[in-house]
Amino acid sequence: MRNKAVAVLVLISVIISSVLCCGCSGSGAGSKEVPKIDVNGPVILGSFKGEDIEWIVLDVQDGKALLLSKYCIDSRVFNTRKRDISWKLCILRTWLNADFYNSAFTSGEQQIILKTELPKDDVTDRIFILSGEEVMKYLPDPDYVYVAYPTKYAMERGVVMNIDNSCGWWVRTPGMVDTRALVFGSGQGEFVPVNKDCYGVRPAMWVSIES
Repeated sequence: MRNKAVAVLVLISVIISSVLCCGCSGSGAGSKEVPKIDVNGPVILGSFKGEDIEWIVLDVQDGKALLLSKYCIDSRVFNTRKRDISWKLCILRTWLNADFYNSAFTSGEQQIILKTELPKDDVTDRIFILSGEEVMKYLPDPDYVYVAYPTKYAMERGVVMNIDNSCGWWVRTPGMVDTRALVFGSGQGEFVPVNKDCYGVRPAMWVSIES
């Protein structure tokens, strides 16, 4: 009987310890802690390939903020095949809203990322890239518009560097021919083939900033 009582106590202790450990877990893919965004300071939200993601606040309205990644976080194609393609159907959109969204943000962080309607593209996305019009609206200073620098991971992925160590980055505006899409770099924007894999990705998203 005494041995049974000891065994029961040990089992209860193990169960309690497990519950406490689960409750004490902090960051990570399963974390449900909802972050608060301070738009007046540096915004760090999510992480990608071992690097925290730093964001620029482009707009604030009605309890939400538009964020753009400060750095190019990856080097990817707009679409895998060179063919007529829109933002709605391109592989970059699929990757951002599936693989990137699920791997870069905890469940708590995902709760503040809002669904955003992009009427001209006929889509609703959580993660997107800016259009050419949005670039000119939110980043009117040419020196600020064109220059973006890659993360270490983006460099490892082969993003092409300019002489000032910046790199070109995709926007979702198609060219006159839909086999091309717009890229901004150290000079004015240019339309390049959608399957070129040497350009950077700067995710954008609207997030809730209400407490």
